[in-house]
Amino acid sequence: MNHLCYSDHTCIPLCVTCSLSPTPSTSSVPLHLLPAADGSSTYRSRFCSRFLPVKGCWTVCLSLTCVHHSSYQAGVLFDVDGVLLRGRSVLPGARQAIRKLLDQNNNFLFPVVFVTNAGSCQRRDKAEQLSNLLDVQITPEQVVLSHSPLQMMKSFHDRCVLVCGQGSTTNIANTLGFQKVLSIEQLAQQHPLLDMVDHQRKPTSPSSPAQSLPQIQAIILFGEPIKWETNLQLLIDVLLTNGRPGNVHNTQLLNQLPILACNMDLLWMAEAPSPR
Repeated sequence: MNHLCYSDHTCIPLCVTCSLSPTPSTSSVPLHLLPAADGSSTYRSRFCSRFLPVKGCWTVCLSLTCVHHSSYQAGVLFDVDGVLLRGRSVLPGARQAIRKLLDQNNNFLFPVVFVTNAGSCQRRDKAEQLSNLLDVQITPEQVVLSHSPLQMMKSFHDRCVLVCGQGSTTNIANTLGFQKVLSIEQLAQQHPLLDMVDHQRKPTSPSSPAQSLPQIQAIILFGEPIKWETNLQLLIDVLLTNGRPGNVHNTQLLNQLPILACNMDLLWMAEAPSPR
């Protein structure tokens, strides 16, 4: 494990790969990053064999980029949940650690990115929350949410996708590039007889035929829903009808619809006294 070390011996775990030294002996080494000799804001590196651990910081592999001559620029990647924050509570030492990455104008000395399992909000919302809690200006571009990688899955962007989760799931999907989005709520409204648990949604009189919906071609799970029973039932209906929940179940389907699950955590803690 390598560390980003400062002159006061405060270190952040960091696996650094030098893009200029591809040989096995020097391709991955612990570094001390020190101010350049000319007093500029750039940094030079030297090898070190002693480094101190800091509890809670992620280890991440980054490539060093040559700034000029022997100066290098590093980056830091923070896991938010359980490292900087616990729920909405700032963990001890988090603000102090962030301040060590700032210059005298409160700007980051290095590229800094914050990764979180959160997926029921937009990047701008999370950036604003982190900025307020950590007392530093964080931009949306510095935040990676659990669903952020879906921006790269362009082959699904023009398919009809069913989204499941909390918050404005439809707007989140649109922001990520998905053009044909259907929410669980919209599906339940069009097929009120499929949800046998929610009696308030059941029609009191014979219902008219459901409006024709496009065939669902993929499912996106942004996170845990509020009404588990409704979501689970409709998801099963969609899977067993190959995207046409108004049809009869077919348990002999050869292929399953793609499911894009953004957050695979089945156990978490946040501010609760025990994991759940």
